Amino acid sequence: MRYLYLCLSVLCIILLNSCCTTKVVYCSDNRPVTYPRSQKCALKAYKQTVAGFQVNLESTIQDIIEIGSLTVGSEPKLLREQLSNESIRHQEALKASFLALSSDPCRNSERHYKLVESINKRNYDFMELQTKLENSSTAQAKETVKNYLYERGKREGQGIKKITDSLDKYYSENNNYPSDLNSLNLNDIILMLGESRLDYKKIDNQTYKLKFAGEDYALGTTDDKIYDGIQGETKRDNG
Repeated sequence: MRYLYLCLSVLCIILLNSCCTTKVVYCSDNRPVTYPRSQKCALKAYKQTVAGFQVNLESTIQDIIEIGSLTVGSEPKLLREQLSNESIRHQEALKASFLALSSDPCRNSERHYKLVESINKRNYDFMELQTKLENSSTAQAKETVKNYLYERGKREGQGIKKITDSLDKYYSENNNYPSDLNSLNLNDIILMLGESRLDYKKIDNQTYKLKFAGEDYALGTTDDKIYDGIQGETKRDNG
């Protein structure tokens, strides 16, 4: 993951120096967007971004296992399986985002770079886990690994609740919903969740719909968590 972060951080350099050329388009708001000139180039940029990712991920997980002296029990296997599955979801989401960027750069550029930002944040969290384990006893390390993904999921649930509670409060104070989530001043929570995983739509002054991409990191799938707000009361849409 450390190496994926480095790759993502120099994404523009990769695109500009690849054999495939890039194009620049000026969108309706005069915002310049650099994007791969074809789907083939988009796939090449994606492959360069995640080159060696699986090897580096496995090495990083092994480092964590060794740091925490996790040589017995189910924790190492569970950690490896869960984080490997997460890396696959990240790669799938990133691949789809590169392709979307190539086909419609103005529409997809903001979401693409927010996805990159979200994945970078995940990688920082992972490195913090390594640091925490370095200062843990074996017993503490086992418990840390066991609870790592559970606690992260719990934080995400709390973050979503903070957003929906803030939307309800906004309505009670203004008798309408905000046009976007930025009006709630919850930038830290949105960054933690990943803005590319959030889809908020104000339907009218009295109603809104919020979608949160779950573990697959992709909006518009069966993994979405959907919330409906009506006149200051938010309810979970359970399908």
